[in-house]
Amino acid sequence: MMRRLCAALWLLSSAVAAQDLTLARIFGTPGLTQEMPRDYAFDPAGVLHYLQPKGTETHLTAVDPASGKASTLATKETLKGLLGDKVESLSAFHILAPGRFLLTLDSGTFLFRPPDALERLLDESAGEVTASPDGRHLAYVRDWNLRLLDLDSRADTPVTTAGREHHFFGSVDWVYGEELDLRSAIHWSPDSKAVAFYEFDEDAVSSIPILDLEPPVPSVTWQKYPKAGGTNPTVAAWVYRLGAESPRKVLQLTAEEYLGRLAFAPDGGALYAQVLNREQTGLALLRIDPATGEKSLVLEEQSPAWVDLFDGPLFLKTRPAFLWLSERSGWAHLYEVSTDGRTVRPLTSGEWEVTEVLGTDPKETGVYFLSTEADRFGRNLVRLDFKDGRRTLLTEGRYTHSVTLSPDASAYVDVSSALLAPPKAELVRMGRKAGFVLAEAATPELKRMRLPQIESLAIDGCDALLMKPADFDPAKRHPVLVYVYGGPGPQMTQNAWGRATFLFHALLAREGYLVLTLDNRGSAGRGQVWEAELLKRFGQKELEDQLKGVAWLRRQPWVDEGRIGLWGWSYGGFMTLYALTHSKEFKAGVAVAPVTDWHYYDSIYTERYLKLPKDNGQGYKDSSPVNFAKDLHGALFLAHGTGDDNVHMQNTITFLDALVKENKPYQLHLYPGRDHSIRDDAARIHLFGAIYDFLIENL
Repeated sequence: MMRRLCAALWLLSSAVAAQDLTLARIFGTPGLTQEMPRDYAFDPAGVLHYLQPKGTETHLTAVDPASGKASTLATKETLKGLLGDKVESLSAFHILAPGRFLLTLDSGTFLFRPPDALERLLDESAGEVTASPDGRHLAYVRDWNLRLLDLDSRADTPVTTAGREHHFFGSVDWVYGEELDLRSAIHWSPDSKAVAFYEFDEDAVSSIPILDLEPPVPSVTWQKYPKAGGTNPTVAAWVYRLGAESPRKVLQLTAEEYLGRLAFAPDGGALYAQVLNREQTGLALLRIDPATGEKSLVLEEQSPAWVDLFDGPLFLKTRPAFLWLSERSGWAHLYEVSTDGRTVRPLTSGEWEVTEVLGTDPKETGVYFLSTEADRFGRNLVRLDFKDGRRTLLTEGRYTHSVTLSPDASAYVDVSSALLAPPKAELVRMGRKAGFVLAEAATPELKRMRLPQIESLAIDGCDALLMKPADFDPAKRHPVLVYVYGGPGPQMTQNAWGRATFLFHALLAREGYLVLTLDNRGSAGRGQVWEAELLKRFGQKELEDQLKGVAWLRRQPWVDEGRIGLWGWSYGGFMTLYALTHSKEFKAGVAVAPVTDWHYYDSIYTERYLKLPKDNGQGYKDSSPVNFAKDLHGALFLAHGTGDDNVHMQNTITFLDALVKENKPYQLHLYPGRDHSIRDDAARIHLFGAIYDFLIENL
C-alpha cells in the first residue's frame, strides 16, 4: 500500500498531466478512453445506424452519409416514455426496413417505428432472435425449440417441439461459439422462404461445476464442456420451408465431425455446409438439396497441421460462382470458385494475407476486403477489380482498420487505430479521402498525456515491440517486463491500440520499466508454416523465441539483467508458467487464468493443435506446466476468476496442489464469480493494483 501511495504522489508531481494516469482512471469509469459506437449497420437507403453508449445508457443513432448529419432515434428517456415510465436498457437493434427496427430491451424484443411507435413482439425468454431478409418473419428460440413469428399476422408457429436442456435447436452451444466463432445457429435463405438451423445434442458431453460460494448455501452451475479427448456434441442441420408441415433434417454429423458454417445459395435452391473432421486436418464444402437432402462434394481443404475455418462461401449473383478464403498456398488468400467446385481461380497471392472479405459492389465488378499486403502489422481496406485483378488501397497503410461496408458499396465505416492512437470512427463515402468523424476514443486528458516511446524490432526473425519511458535515459539500467501471449491466433505486434493493457504498461513505463512484446512462432500474420511450428507441442518453440528476446535484452547496456519478469493472461498465463518451469531467465512472473494441463481445456481448440491425447500423450504431458512444478524458478503471482467458464479454475487449483507438494511459494488472487475476462471495474482495479505491487516488489 505504501508503495502504491508513493507512486501516486510521484505521478501527481509530474508536469505532463501524469496525475490522470492512475489505476482508477485506466480501469474505472469514467476512463481515459471513451466508449465507441458499436453494431454499425446500413439500411437499404444507405443511412448508417449504430448504438452509441452515453454514460449509463445507449442511444440508437442514424447518420446521413451524404451530409454526415446525425440524429438520435432512441434514448433511455424516449423509450421510458413509450414504455410507461419503465426504465429499460437498449442492448441491440436490427433494421427490418427503412424506419422500421427491432430493438432488444431488458424485457424482450420490440418493433420500433421512430419516433413514437413501440410494440412488444417477444418477451425476455426468447433467444437467438433472427429476422428474415424481407423483414416479415422472426425466427427465434424458446424452451430449446425454434419458432417463427409472422410480423404481419402475428402468427407464432413452432418449427420444432422435441428440444430440451442439452438437446436443442437454433442456439449455439458453448464450444462452437468459443472456438469456431459460430455467431448464429439460424440462417435464412436470401429469398426469405426457408430457414436453416442447427441441432445440438450435448447429452454425452462432460459437465463441469462452476461454484458460487458467496450465498449462505452455496450453489453449483453445471456447464457442458467437452474436454480434449472427451465426447463432443453431435450436430445436425435442418431446413424449414415456410408453410411446410415440418422441417427436414438435411445433414447429420457424428461427434467426430464439426459443422463449421451454413450458407444458402442466392436463390435458396441449395444449402452449402462446411464440415471439419475432428483433427481439423480436412474440411469438406458440401452442397445440399434442401428438398431432398441429397449431398455432393464441392471442394476440400487439407493440411497436415490444421485447416483454419473462414466465413463463407460468399455467393455471386451475376454468375454461378462464390468467393472463398483458403490457406492452400500457405497464406490466407481469396479464390473465385464455380458453384460445382470444378473451377478454382486464385484472385490474390503472395506472402501476405486476406483477413476478412467484406462484400462486392452491386454489379459485382470488384470485391472489398481487408489485407496485410500494405503493412503486415496493420489491416487495410482494398478493392480488387475482377476484370483485370488490379488492387486499390483505400485506407492509410500504417493503421489497423476495421470496416463495415454499405450494401451498395458507396460508403463504409472505418474504425482505425495504431499503437499510440486510440480508435477513431469515420463514415467515408467511396472515392473520397476525408470522411465524417463519428467518434474518437481518446479523451482530452489522454490527448494531453506524454505517452511512452514504442520501437519496432526484429529479433532473430521474430517481430517485437519495446516500450520505453517517454523520458528514457540510456545511462540508467532499467527493469524489464515481458508481456507474452504466445499462442496461435493473435498478432501481439499488430499496429493497433492496446486499450487498458497498454495504459497499464504506460504506468509501469513511468516507473522506469521497459516492456517487451514479441511474436514467437505460432503467432498470426506470418503464414501457416510459421503458425504450424506449434503442431503437437505447446510451450517449447514459443519459449525458445521469447528467450531470444531476453538474450537481446541482456545485451543492451540499459537493461538490468537481474530484473526481468514476464506476465500474460490465458495462453499468456500458460506461457508464464511454462517459462518459469522451463528456464531460469525470469525473476518473477504473473499468470492470470492460465491453462496448466491441456487435458483440462476444450476439445476443439486443444485438438486442433495438439491432436487427440490418445495419439499424442507425450505432447500433452510435455506441454502442461502442472507436470513441472518442481522446477519453478522465480516469484509467482497467480490470479483466476472463480466463475471462469473458459479456462476453468481447476487449472489453477491443480497447479497449486503441485506447488504445495513441492513446497514452492506463490501468491494467489481469486476473483469471486468473475469469468475469464475479470472485466468489472472493481475487480480490474484490484487485480492490476495487486500486479503492480507484485512487480514493484519483485523487479
